[in-house]
Amino acid sequence: LHDIGKSKIPRNILDKPGKLTSEEYEEVKLHTIYGYEMISESMDDKVTAIVALQHHERDDASGYPRALHADQIHPYSHICAVADVYSAMTTTRVYQSKQQLLTVLRELYRLSFGKLNGRPTHAFIQQMLPNFIGKKVLLTTGESGIIVMNNPSDYFRPLVKTEDRFIDLSKEYNTEIQEILL
Repeated sequence: LHDIGKSKIPRNILDKPGKLTSEEYEEVKLHTIYGYEMISESMDDKVTAIVALQHHERDDASGYPRALHADQIHPYSHICAVADVYSAMTTTRVYQSKQQLLTVLRELYRLSFGKLNGRPTHAFIQQMLPNFIGKKVLLTTGESGIIVMNNPSDYFRPLVKTEDRFIDLSKEYNTEIQEILL
């Protein structure tokens, strides 16, 4: 529902495979205002309308449409922003292919320091971590293994069991997960 305003954006802009011109990007950004107006006019739910309006605002005031600071953004808009970025990165789009889950979660984590609000972003990442237990991974050393336990203090450095040893990535700083294998 937060993106309902996109229904008022011309399809040739939304489906454009290449980079948008600055004018086209300004048009796409209007979807937040359109969504706010559509929801406000069709239902008596101010919070839902505010979320549609603010879901592209960022804590450092670099977002749109109003360049709000963190304390001016509704808490539900902070949550929706995390979900929106996650969805954009994990979905194949005309202009980009979907990204690997580990890459997406690392990017969300990076964005949680200034762009996306840290509380909902970290809560989201923590809820996703149990999905990694039992997954086969390729390490930067070339070894493969299985994630056996997550590290609550460093999301991306779990305990990995390889064929002949356990590797605690929180202690072996030069080794990282390169890829999660299917």
